[in-house]
Amino acid sequence: MISIGDCLTLQVMPEVFRGDAELQAASYALQKTMGMLMEKVDRCSVYARIDLLPEVVVDLLAEELRAQYYDVSLPVEDKREAVKRALPWHRRAGTVSTVRELCEFRYGRSIVQEWFDYGGRPFTFRLEMLGEERLLDCGEVESFIRAVKAVKNTRSLLEALVFHRKMSSTVHSGVVSLSWMRQAVVDFYVEESVGELVSHSAGEACAAFQKQVVVDFLSHHIPHFLFPTV
Repeated sequence: MISIGDCLTLQVMPEVFRGDAELQAASYALQKTMGMLMEKVDRCSVYARIDLLPEVVVDLLAEELRAQYYDVSLPVEDKREAVKRALPWHRRAGTVSTVRELCEFRYGRSIVQEWFDYGGRPFTFRLEMLGEERLLDCGEVESFIRAVKAVKNTRSLLEALVFHRKMSSTVHSGVVSLSWMRQAVVDFYVEESVGELVSHSAGEACAAFQKQVVVDFLSHHIPHFLFPTV
């Protein structure tokens, strides 16, 4: 079966006309025109064919639908997914499931804890993200908080964002045991000797801790014996 976008008019003409150069050129031009028309037709169904729309149109749709979590710096696939979820999230706004879906959409596996789950203040909740390993900047966190406020119910207050991260490291340890004994072989007998380790230490007194005397510098005459010889 031939696709309508790939079909040439020559294929439905009698064999006698297929060798005409003018008909071949006209058939090629009609095929290219049909391809452009089919592309435009596919884009006419805007909401049903978001995956085929160019990125600039996706940005306009996000603005029109007031997508809860949307950033122009996101990859185009994430933009398309955010636009697809905008209407369902608007319809179910204020529910725990919508907040959880938003967290999982952006950061993977997540947990929504309400105040009675952890003994917090009434009408507060926490969000725990278990699948995000990146370090987030302040701008991304603020954008996410705005999205949470758009889908949560009005009375509930976001108390904390908790990100669980795993850190892997390798630790090497080793133990060495060393023992030795000096032996001398004399007339085929073994003579054992024990070495003695003698440690010597020496030190010098710091001048700051030497004995000092109090001298009255107001006196014109200072006896020389007040200054001890060190």
